[in-house]
Amino acid sequence: MENLQTEIIVRSPAGQAEIYYPDSDRRPMADNDLQYYTMTDTRFALEQRFINNPDVQVGADLLVYYQEGNTRSRFAPDVFVVFGVAKGMRRSYKVWEEGKVPDLIFEIASESTWREDIGKKYKLYQKLGIQEYFLFDPSGRYFHPQLQGYRLWKGRYQAMPELTEKLGKTGYYSQILNLELWMRENSADKTAEMPYLLRLYDPVSGDWLRTPTEEAEARRNAEAEIQKLRAELKSGK
Repeated sequence: MENLQTEIIVRSPAGQAEIYYPDSDRRPMADNDLQYYTMTDTRFALEQRFINNPDVQVGADLLVYYQEGNTRSRFAPDVFVVFGVAKGMRRSYKVWEEGKVPDLIFEIASESTWREDIGKKYKLYQKLGIQEYFLFDPSGRYFHPQLQGYRLWKGRYQAMPELTEKLGKTGYYSQILNLELWMRENSADKTAEMPYLLRLYDPVSGDWLRTPTEEAEARRNAEAEIQKLRAELKSGK
């Protein structure tokens, strides 16, 4: 992919030369369903969690440029969260414009990405000062343990302690999110390709953050209940 990352000089309307930062690295968002649905479910849950906070940005597979003037200095996290920046659509995330790096990053393992996740990206995120880094392997083929959590301490990543109250196989507490992350058995998948799911849990409310499927089901159930009440009122019951 290196040949796709050359700097391109363009002219702004004012006639000044500026560097063009591509929106895409020409790589697929995900290698397979396991990676894709883990990414999209996690992003959805976090977006809903912070939907009323205008200063929290949740992104997925968005290019993050961390060195002004160098289009090669970039990465595309599977999911990331930034506090203290304006919520909104972006073509890319430029650290020097936003004023900070992401606070937390999730990387979901696949055959083509897992080595970078535990190697190159681990070192880069540590160097950049990403406060929390979570890795999850939905297939169970690449990471052992499948779910790993790291927190920055004095410039170095330290493995997070596992939670003792078992709501799943493995769990960690995110200080950034004030949420628990759990690897839970995937009872809905009969193919055994994805035996565990990455789920987010609010220890204060005692609720699991919903996936898109669960949210849609909850809406259908609520609508069905409304229709039932309307029918009862109409019939005079």
